[in-house]
Amino acid sequence: MTPFLMLQRTLILSAALFCYSTFAFANDSTYIRFILHPGLDSNRLTISIHDGIQEQRLKLNETHTWRGRLFSPYGHIFVAYPGQDTAGFAKRIFFGKGNIIVSVTPGHSVNEPFYINKKDSKNIFPYEEMGGLELDAYIKEKQDSQMAFYHRNKRRFGADENLVQKMLDLGDTVIFKKLEFIRQHPGLYASFWTFLNNTYKSNVISPDSMLATYNKIFPEKYKSSKASEYMVSVLNNKIAIATKSHFPEFSVTDINNNIITSESLRGKYVLIQFWASWCIPCINEMPVIRRIHEQHRQAPFTILSISIDQNAQAFRTAITKHAMNWTQVHGDLRLYNAMGYAPIPQLYLLDKSGRVIYNNLKGTDIELRLLQSTLSEKLPH
Repeated sequence: MTPFLMLQRTLILSAALFCYSTFAFANDSTYIRFILHPGLDSNRLTISIHDGIQEQRLKLNETHTWRGRLFSPYGHIFVAYPGQDTAGFAKRIFFGKGNIIVSVTPGHSVNEPFYINKKDSKNIFPYEEMGGLELDAYIKEKQDSQMAFYHRNKRRFGADENLVQKMLDLGDTVIFKKLEFIRQHPGLYASFWTFLNNTYKSNVISPDSMLATYNKIFPEKYKSSKASEYMVSVLNNKIAIATKSHFPEFSVTDINNNIITSESLRGKYVLIQFWASWCIPCINEMPVIRRIHEQHRQAPFTILSISIDQNAQAFRTAITKHAMNWTQVHGDLRLYNAMGYAPIPQLYLLDKSGRVIYNNLKGTDIELRLLQSTLSEKLPH
């Protein structure tokens, strides 16, 4: 989760790790005030704001306002009462630049516990008016099938990798359906938004094909945004990796507060791992990776593991349990984001110059045999 021209390494370097200050323009400033009327269950209510590049969840026990910059033509707000065994109830709206008011009012039934009061709100654009309902209707059958499968099997995913793969395959059918709709309705903002924040991240379609689709179908009024520039930079990162060109330049901070940069690792072979404690295939790879670490401890070789865990305790427990005694990064997702949120596990082996010489994105390297043979060939015994 596009006929692509390879960009020069310098372009990839500058685009890979995106700093908000690069795109900080005064006229992008946005202030949102949420009016939560009496009768709402604020302990259940969740509100997320997406500025075109990053989604942030509002801490309602601390504030009912958000101030930031908008990097896409319109941003997105998701308001929900999450369910436990169902999707719960949610409303989606878009917002523009400037001062925004969002009035959330209690509903009149169990089926609609709240609604967005357009009359009392300011500078918002209902999801349905931007093409959202048309998109939802078009993908409904595929999405319902995926969610039904999830709810039937969610308690068994931890014990059966085949079920996880089936779930991912069903997710791919949803992506393809979204792309069908997007190609048919490129002028709808819901199409652009879905491509910008969901579809382009998929690995079921090559990044060069994804970029070609973007360049061909969308109007210039959407493509001129800073969020679009960021998306293109991520796609170019993915192309560089797919063609075994240079890995994106990066800087991350490990759990001991050490700053690690791609430049500081030059002269070594580097194995970069993206993983999480809840990811069964990731955990299944750990004995092999631990063996690789021990075997090449004296060689010009290092491992950099980047966890996408949200739960810090689960992360700490996992690295102790699996004796992951090498460099660990947690809570710093800059590099992972610059890779386009690809599914985990991900493994990349870089040579001494930072060029990608191995990756296991497609999961075809069973028991990491190719990785082990590549390291044995490259490193002294």
